[in-house]
Amino acid sequence: GDVFVADTGAHRVLQYDATGTTLKHTFGTGRGGLDTEFSYPRDLRVVGNELHVLDSGNHRITVWDIASRNYLRKIAPGQGAANGLPDNPYAFQIDASGNYFIADTYNYRFQILNNTGAYITKAGTIGVLTTGNEFLLPKGIAASADKIYVADTDNSRIKIFDRSTRAWINTYGSVGIEMGQFKTPEKMIYREFGVNGNQGKKLYVIDPNQNRLTIFDVSDLVYNVTANNPFISPNADAVKDNTVILLVPAISVPPGTSTYLLTIRLLVELRTVKNASVLSQADA
Repeated sequence: GDVFVADTGAHRVLQYDATGTTLKHTFGTGRGGLDTEFSYPRDLRVVGNELHVLDSGNHRITVWDIASRNYLRKIAPGQGAANGLPDNPYAFQIDASGNYFIADTYNYRFQILNNTGAYITKAGTIGVLTTGNEFLLPKGIAASADKIYVADTDNSRIKIFDRSTRAWINTYGSVGIEMGQFKTPEKMIYREFGVNGNQGKKLYVIDPNQNRLTIFDVSDLVYNVTANNPFISPNADAVKDNTVILLVPAISVPPGTSTYLLTIRLLVELRTVKNASVLSQADA
């Protein structure tokens, strides 16, 4: 499948072929608040023939038809603190029923909306307590069949909630550089292997200020493996954008490959180890 990249600082989404070498289309007509414009797109998902883009600066999710490349609709449009309205959300996930799980960053909470964008529920408030639903700028979210994982970014930890009741279950991690510790955990990806996860359940956590990816076996939240490598800046502005993934030394890349295409090429070769903002259609 094609590879889609949220080019955050350039306010656009790029569609590449499966090899990551041919640019097929650019979504977005520039920075702004019109339906076809973006302001800091930070996350995306592909569902069937639709591209869902978290347009963070416009406090919404916009949905596009991949085949025609036309704008279709928007979810949760408008900034606010009321139910169903986000404030600078940084991440989201869509489940099999089309429900949206949103890291509502500047409202210090997460929200769940249905497939039409109607409000279902929320949890969270500002705070620093290790237990309960207090957050400082949550910037990542992932959901399994029975749990919701939230990156409590500025508290340097991951919080786990019961999906049905939104009740707090556990907290993992603390500030630090040791294995299983974080500085600012952000994007997360949840993956099951085998039938209903009988061969493993993994949570991939991007920690940009430590320049590493940490992988957990979330059946018992055991630290699994980590990769410490430099981030790269795809648009050569020296900013650690959401468009980056980790460089992995084992991957062989031809000399002279641009950093931007290097990012895409590594993504193609490492389908399950990537930033959530860079998504292959085949993985959706």
